[in-house]
Amino acid sequence: LTLGLALLTGSYLWAARKNVPRVGAQAMQGLPATVLDWQGSEGHVLARGERWRAKADEPVAVGDSVEVADVRGLVLTIRRRNAGSDGAGQ
Repeated sequence: LTLGLALLTGSYLWAARKNVPRVGAQAMQGLPATVLDWQGSEGHVLARGERWRAKADEPVAVGDSVEVADVRGLVLTIRRRNAGSDGAGQ
């Protein structure tokens, strides 16, 4: 019984060690967002229920579904969700 409990606890701790928690800017990367307003290469998006300033290197329009590519300070860099060849997004 003691050995079984030790093995169970050990396997749980080993698995938890592999799943490093994502916090801060790292946690925002890859999250979906919706474009609220946009002009040129800057505007605002809704991500995690919050309004964020955002910029993009590609054209986006109000209502577009995008994902967070990077975070610099309080500004999100976004890209279209169907962009890229890695199958990310929709």
